[in-house]
Amino acid sequence: MREAGCIMAMAVCFILLADASINSKEAVGCQDKKVSCCIDGDESKTVAKTKFTMCWSWSKAECRPCNGEGQWAYISLWCNVNYINECHGTCQGCFKVQYPFFMTPQASEGDDGICCVDNEGHKRCR
Repeated sequence: MREAGCIMAMAVCFILLADASINSKEAVGCQDKKVSCCIDGDESKTVAKTKFTMCWSWSKAECRPCNGEGQWAYISLWCNVNYINECHGTCQGCFKVQYPFFMTPQASEGDDGICCVDNEGHKRCR
């Protein structure tokens, strides 16, 4: 009886893990990322704003773009393809990031930062 209970518990865990792997966006709770297409990563030169659906990457342990095989460069490339006349290949995808309180100079409250990603997927945060 005890063995049957263990086998049943393992089967339930396996099913839940398989479902989480298939539906990774819902499993981890990645939110859509609001992105600005900015010339040379300069927010004062914003060409357009959009949202990207994010999915959990088990190998990178973070939320990444669902499209473009989870590559950060997809965001910048999307901006440059969809706004070719405005960007001329120089747009970067910029988005806000929330830093936890223990990673900020004040160490008492969280802070927002900005990260921009270029066509090669290099992420620059400030």
